Amino acid sequence: MGRPRATGTRVLGPYEYKVPGRETTWRIVIIGTDDSRYDQYFSTEAEAESRKEELIGEIARDDELTIEKAIEAYHGDKRLDGNKEDSITTSNYRLKQFFNDTERTLKSLNPDRCEKLYTALVKNENISVDTHRNALQEAKRFLKWCVKVKKWLPANPAADVEGRGKRSCGKAQHYVDEARKFTRYTLACADAGDCGALSALTALFTSARATEIVRLKVRDLDDNGRILQIAQGQVASTTGSKRKKAAGKTAASARKVRVPEVLRVRLLKKAAGRDPSEYLWGHLYDRRWPLKATKRLCEGAGVPIITVHGLRGTLASLAKEAGVAGEAVARTLGHEDETTTNKHYTRPGIDKQIEFEQGLEVLLEGMPMPDVDNAASAETPATNAASTDVPAAGAEAAANAASTDVPAASAEAHAANAASAEAPAAVESPVSNEKPLKVRVVPQRFREPAEPNPQP
Repeated sequence: MGRPRATGTRVLGPYEYKVPGRETTWRIVIIGTDDSRYDQYFSTEAEAESRKEELIGEIARDDELTIEKAIEAYHGDKRLDGNKEDSITTSNYRLKQFFNDTERTLKSLNPDRCEKLYTALVKNENISVDTHRNALQEAKRFLKWCVKVKKWLPANPAADVEGRGKRSCGKAQHYVDEARKFTRYTLACADAGDCGALSALTALFTSARATEIVRLKVRDLDDNGRILQIAQGQVASTTGSKRKKAAGKTAASARKVRVPEVLRVRLLKKAAGRDPSEYLWGHLYDRRWPLKATKRLCEGAGVPIITVHGLRGTLASLAKEAGVAGEAVARTLGHEDETTTNKHYTRPGIDKQIEFEQGLEVLLEGMPMPDVDNAASAETPATNAASTDVPAAGAEAAANAASTDVPAASAEAHAANAASAEAPAAVESPVSNEKPLKVRVVPQRFREPAEPNPQP
């Protein structure tokens, strides 16, 4: 009975290699885990032996390579490709979720092991279908890189693992009355100095993503506040010879969005007297900052809690219900085409050809609008640098209350509180059968955060 066949990567030789008419050389043979073979040639036997020892050492280190170290190398490569830190953080979370024991060696992974790892995620009742399928997708991408780029594995052990369950499509959104109630409450909080409320309004009225909002700079408020330059000129840091990539999520992310007047005066007030290179919110905040603010505002307004993506989807649905073309909505959301818009951001069965602004008209119906012609802050933001932190729109809203369904007494209380940077008193809804809105007093930490909260 012969000896068992050797497996794994190995090095054979050196062998003397003679060719008539040439000097004698020495050859070593490298056999891969997939039985592939290739030779290396050297002038002397000593050189061949030295190279063989180097290769044996590298093979031993590869055999001891842990999943943790492989993930670190994977993300280092992605940074060179220009991937954003947010994307790398998400990738790291998903990989650690899939490979629950990253101290195991990479070569310990096989199809059965990967199937068991995914099954454990599926059986976890606290993990949604989207979450475990995203983790599987990231694991497959990582292991493919280990095979194709680094050649640490002969084949992808997770290639045949199939995702289970049906993904959810679309984001939770507000109905029209809920959206109006949220908007009235958030406008009042913004007028009382709530910086987070202003970021939520920016998401609602311009359909900007959370990451795009926190990266806005003063200079992005263009044409005297009428245009918001989103993801323009933002470049992810790269090294080496790799081509620089735009920081936006897709090529369509870099876009110009018209700012409605109800938001324009408030953003101009925020930017008044500031250096164009400064971040609009004072610091570069983590993308979760607008998300937390949106949740807090939904609770305060007494409406279902939705995300920033839900705010984007709310306006998109209102616009399409009003008859806006799908292409126009996709452009405003920063999608490359309307397929993503229709699948995830708008309610199905709606598609006609009208202006996108009709979505705003539906949302702002019956609400007091700022008098931009008489608002000095809207035309000359620099002159208001020394003024109060409360946007002038708060007083203008009170001045316009006489032409709306909001009671005069409530409007006066709103203006008085806005002038002192306190939350306005109860403001009755334009909808006659709704209860008056009670706006909470905004804690100081939500008005102008004193310390930066940099991204991880």
